[in-house]
Order: sequence, then C-alpha cells, then structure tokens
Amino acid sequence: YFHTPRHSLIKAAWLRTATLWVLRNADAVWFSSAADVVSIRGARATGPVMDIGVDLAPFLAVERRPERGTWLVMGRVDAHKGIDDLIDLVATMSEQPTLLVLGGESAPGLINSLRTRAANMGVVARFEGNVEQRRFVEALASCELAVFPSRSEAFGMASVEALASGAPVVLSEVPAFQTRVEHGRTGFIVNFRGDGAAEELSQVRQQLDVVGERGRDEALRYGWDNVIGAWMNEYRRA
Repeated sequence: YFHTPRHSLIKAAWLRTATLWVLRNADAVWFSSAADVVSIRGARATGPVMDIGVDLAPFLAVERRPERGTWLVMGRVDAHKGIDDLIDLVATMSEQPTLLVLGGESAPGLINSLRTRAANMGVVARFEGNVEQRRFVEALASCELAVFPSRSEAFGMASVEALASGAPVVLSEVPAFQTRVEHGRTGFIVNFRGDGAAEELSQVRQQLDVVGERGRDEALRYGWDNVIGAWMNEYRRA
C-alpha cells in the first residue's frame, strides 16, 4: 500500500473501504511482518504475524569467494528500495565500491534514471535487470557484501536469501529488517540517510569476517522446514 507516497489519499480511502470489507469477510488474515500490521491498521484487521517460507537450498550451497569492492543490491528495482540513497552515499566515500544491481524495474525508465544518477555522481553502477536465480547465486558468492537500503519493506525475501548465502548483509533501519539481524553479530543495520552513514559503512567493511556464517544460521529460521508446521496449523484452524 504505502511503499511510496504516490496517490496516498486514494490508497487511504481504499484501505478504509474496499480492503476493510474484504478482510472482514475473510476466514483468516495473516501478516508477513509487524510492519504490515502497522501499514494496514486502517482496515482494522487482526491476525498473527507469520514468517514467510523461503527456499534456502540454492543459497545455502553458495561457496563464498568474496572480492573487495563489489556491493550487491538484489531484488526488484523500485522507488522505495533506496538505491538512489545508496548511490548518493557511495559518492561521498573515499574508497568507492562498484554497485551491482540485479533485478527488474517496477516502472519503465527507473533503471535508466538510476544509471544516469550514478554516472553524474561518479559512481560505478552496473544494472543487469531481470536475471535467473543462478546469477543471484554467482553474485552472492563473489560480492564483498549485500546491501538493502530500502525505505520501506514488508518482509524482504531477498535479504533472507543473501543471509543464507553467507554474504555479509547490510540492512536499512526499516521495522521489517530490525528483527532480521543482530547488528554486528549476524549482519549490520545502517541508517543510509543519516549524516554518519558513510563512516558507518566504512566501519562495517572492517568487520565483515565476523557475520557470514552466523547470518546463515539466522536465515534457517525462515526455511520451509521451520515454518511449514506453523503454517499448516494456521490452515487447519481456519
């Protein structure tokens, strides 16, 4: 609903009418994160927060061969993903990484706009658009770290996939990510729009070796083996 402020009044009206009616007539409602509960509270829906099941096998099999200087951004390219914030931030760093962005755009021209922004700011950014899963796996094997600078996120499946690969993961401060990692132990939480963000990222680069395997362990909680029992119980209850 509210990943971007576009059409916010129409969205709010729809939430309090059509969506409210639908959810009142549903047999059960589940939320993919606490952030979802907040974002659609106008529909006055109630229900449990349920972890999404993620197919982790391809990512758990990644053999890491990290190359310093390549930062991976993976997932759909959208306005709320904060890629523009990341470009602006990298432009201020003394040791600039190359940004590798894998994922299709949500709106025509968005990737070209970001590519132009990076070029104008002297940031090296490669956009490959939609790619197959094996390309994500290859990139996770070789990247220095995986970066998720989102301004909003409902769940963030790509971040779980990155954690499962053993790549060090840097997440923004959105609520859905706050419970995803323990800062400095299983991953890193950074305010990408804060005044000290460049310094934070420079410090993160000195600690990457301490989080990889711990991040993999953290990702296991979202594997289907761990969540399917809870989901089956909810289906039976409904």
